[in-house]
Amino acid sequence: MNRLFTHIQYPLITALGYWAMGALAGFFAIPPGFASPIWPAAGFAFLMVLMVGRRTVLGVGLGSFVLNVGFGGGSVFEPSSEWVPAMIIAVGASCQSLTAWWFVRRFTRFPNIVQRPNDAVLLGLFGGPLACLVSSGVIGCGRV
Repeated sequence: MNRLFTHIQYPLITALGYWAMGALAGFFAIPPGFASPIWPAAGFAFLMVLMVGRRTVLGVGLGSFVLNVGFGGGSVFEPSSEWVPAMIIAVGASCQSLTAWWFVRRFTRFPNIVQRPNDAVLLGLFGGPLACLVSSGVIGCGRV
């Protein structure tokens, strides 16, 4: 029972944190859409995937889906046309955090990033701009 709770606990914490960070970033949204120049939810998702593991990716997708359905004016409990773009964005957010996790694990000595001076730079590069290209690519392909 305890092991099952742990496997459910971290994705739910991730979903709740992603939703909360995204809702706060919604205050900075540029009208008329809901694009924001800052998105701390992506950093939170990267932190959770990096520190807890890949099992939190489901929470990233769930939090992103609920957040974007709400931004679109739909309901999570009633299927609507808002579900499709919200699902595409959720897949992009999940792929972004998973890609950042893979890049950092592959090319740095995480968690011992102080062993080589360039590991901190690679952590910032792979966890930030390069991983964000994955999310925008998935969302762009999904919108076509």
